[in-house]
Amino acid sequence: MATKIISVCGANGSGKTTMAVNLATALTQTGSVVGLIQTELAYPSIQGFLGMRIEENKPNIKNILFDTTGKYDIEQQFQQYPKNKKLFVLSVSNYIDCLTFADKHVMDDIQSVHKFWMNLRLSNFDYIIVDCDNDVNNLLSTLSLFYSSAVVEMIKPTVQGMNYFRAFEPFINKMVNRKANTPVMYVANADENYFGTSRFERETGIKFFAELPYDKECKDCENAGIPVIEGYKGSIFKNYPKHFNDFVKKLMKEITSVTARIHFSLIIQIQVVRQMANGNVFNAIYFADKQNAGTYIEKKDGNKKSEAKPYYECLNIVRSSISNNHASDLANLDLANDGERILKNLISKYINQNNLSCTEISDQNELTEKIFDDMAGFGILTSYIFNDTVEEININAWNDIEIVTSNGYRKIDESFNSPEEAVSMVKKMCASGDVTIDASTPVRDSYIFKGTRISAMIPPVIDEEIGTVASIRRQKKDAITPEMLINGGSVIKEELEFLSMSLNNGISLAIGGATGSGKTTFLGCLLTDIEDSKRIYTIEDSRELNLIKYDTDGKIINRVIHTKTNEGSNTTQTELLKQSLRQDPDIIVPAEMRGEEAWDAQEAGRTGHTIATSLHTNSPEETYTRILTLCQEKGTNLSEDLIMRMIMDAFPLVVFIKKLKDGTRRCMKIIEPTSYKDGDLKYHTIYQFVIKGWEKDETGKVKVKGEHKRVGDLSDKLAMRMLENGAELSDIQKYSPNFNPEKLEVV
Repeated sequence: MATKIISVCGANGSGKTTMAVNLATALTQTGSVVGLIQTELAYPSIQGFLGMRIEENKPNIKNILFDTTGKYDIEQQFQQYPKNKKLFVLSVSNYIDCLTFADKHVMDDIQSVHKFWMNLRLSNFDYIIVDCDNDVNNLLSTLSLFYSSAVVEMIKPTVQGMNYFRAFEPFINKMVNRKANTPVMYVANADENYFGTSRFERETGIKFFAELPYDKECKDCENAGIPVIEGYKGSIFKNYPKHFNDFVKKLMKEITSVTARIHFSLIIQIQVVRQMANGNVFNAIYFADKQNAGTYIEKKDGNKKSEAKPYYECLNIVRSSISNNHASDLANLDLANDGERILKNLISKYINQNNLSCTEISDQNELTEKIFDDMAGFGILTSYIFNDTVEEININAWNDIEIVTSNGYRKIDESFNSPEEAVSMVKKMCASGDVTIDASTPVRDSYIFKGTRISAMIPPVIDEEIGTVASIRRQKKDAITPEMLINGGSVIKEELEFLSMSLNNGISLAIGGATGSGKTTFLGCLLTDIEDSKRIYTIEDSRELNLIKYDTDGKIINRVIHTKTNEGSNTTQTELLKQSLRQDPDIIVPAEMRGEEAWDAQEAGRTGHTIATSLHTNSPEETYTRILTLCQEKGTNLSEDLIMRMIMDAFPLVVFIKKLKDGTRRCMKIIEPTSYKDGDLKYHTIYQFVIKGWEKDETGKVKVKGEHKRVGDLSDKLAMRMLENGAELSDIQKYSPNFNPEKLEVV
């Protein structure tokens, strides 16, 4: 993920340097690694606030600005703040000749300034905090606004502060990336001449994001070289640190909401930079205006039309133009979010700029769509992959593709041009998840991007004339809630409450079902109701579960560790399961068991850990035999009967999910095993979906008739286990009315 840049601007004396230093310090207290940059090149103010010195012969910003060799690594020019190992400072030297920076050639090197911010955006820092210069002709400072994830504008609500705001706010407004919804956060910084935020808001039309109180004792910290929020022994102030930390919490919440937003195209940035380097600030504003209005500056060539070219020649021209000018941006492009719009805009721009016309496709919008499909890497499947109504895409052969929605499946008219093209596309999709599929490993699972995974097969396990067989499954963007499951008829409230009580009181369970039955969705819903105090450790091959909860201030309130396997580094489910035992988990979630990790899971389940997992099975009893088969892959010499009894002890409950003929998904059974001997599994059913028949609606669509019922009680053994693990007796008796621990035989 790109480094988040936060620029702090304002008039001299507005408190912008104080804000920059303290904001950087506060972010390190959250565990983030932070770089702090001073762009005012006349004198070294930042390090003074921190009580540190930057010697002329030590790394500093001068080395970068005067570098003509390209030998300096920007990150290496930051100096670590001695009192905080997570804070790094890039500033001018204490002894540098400030007049040197007045030499215009420092600011004429467009590429250097451009490269400076691009490299920092892709650096190893979590945050870069920029103390901006209030000189609009300082290109280094001004360009930080372009690259910022957020801008903090410090304002003193005074007559002087209002005059500054009215003079410079239009410029700042034009420079920030409004098209990407980069937020500008106005912060009121009170002083002796403070006349109040209400008047300022009324006369300027803005809304303050936060207000920091005035306290003359804050100067004590500055004079001592100590960040204000860390406090100074000689100071008596109390309010400022609290108000500042409240501001930081609010800021981080805001920043989190814009993390996924993509910065605007580099070509426009370069155009703006060139205008500014020529000293024409107003032209720079004009270009920024064009960008923020969503229009491109196109190269005009009168009414001259280019000769029509074959499609693939047009594709190569556009692809080359975008690659040459936007490679860094494309690397961070999230096609599942705003990236689709950005890429289509770039394609349209370069079609116009190169005066392209296509022999096969006359309509420009259609040409844009076609090029996007090919550039996005998914060809004919692109529109279906990004269609929120599509749940699955099944490639049965290069010329046989079907999509699955909530209404069932249908064949699509499109197909690949050849078996070879289909194989090539599947290879690209697998590569998105850093997985290689080839003749030596022709069966692989991977993910295209978060929430979309692929399971694919290619020759030699598939006939060459078929090309490939693959299944692409999309996770819904909006998480399925328990209420949605209940309202959709998948389960009744009583069943969910029973399963929730079981998991919260140490009862492990396995969810069985066929592919596409909704196992992962059901598992995720159950886990959302786990008590926040319990530590959950998840293991997935691609991230689908998202169990982290936040309070209104953006603070994480539960205890969740999300992990992901990586075949390339041999980070398997088995390895992560073993690692989980060292993390003191309350609940371990191997999201889907497919191999010998089942042995370690049942071992953990029998030794005091709660396990919640899923498996591909066709019946509730088969769920147990499937776990048995996977455990036997471990190569143990134990008898089948003994292993099964161990599994039954480890997983006292099995939930079976099924996708029915009408496309609905139902919790068909919840069972508790009772015995196993010579291959015969005995169990009793606690809940069951009873099918009463089928009916057709007015459109002829078939619908199931049935109801969820409780058909049995818990065994005394399982009820006692819940009681021992802290469940209330009254809650247990809802599902086992006759359970009375006082009447149980003492063993």
